[in-house]
Amino acid sequence: MEQHLKIGVAADTSKTLRCYFAWLAEERRLVVGYCGEHLPVSGRRE
Repeated sequence: MEQHLKIGVAADTSKTLRCYFAWLAEERRLVVGYCGEHLPVSGRRE
């Protein structure tokens, strides 16, 4: 899941949350896959 919403603006991860989700249009359903810290980005070095 690549789509996500960021809730909060602090650099402090204890004050900011990301919710990763997918919209299944044919089923009219929102699926939440993960809520927490930002997940690693493919191709980016830590």
